[in-house]
Amino acid sequence: MSEQKAVENTVVQIPTTLRNKRVNQNDKLFNELTADEQIAIILKRHREIVSSLVANA
Repeated sequence: MSEQKAVENTVVQIPTTLRNKRVNQNDKLFNELTADEQIAIILKRHREIVSSLVANA
């Protein structure tokens, strides 16, 4: 038996100026991390994306 997971999608509209400000703040924080920390975050996100693609295939 396979387990099915319910996925709930919610779309939130963020005004462009706030979105750009948030992105800039996130980039600044990310850029302040060490290279090893940045790589760890990127690899973690990559694994999440790949596993979601495999689960949907």
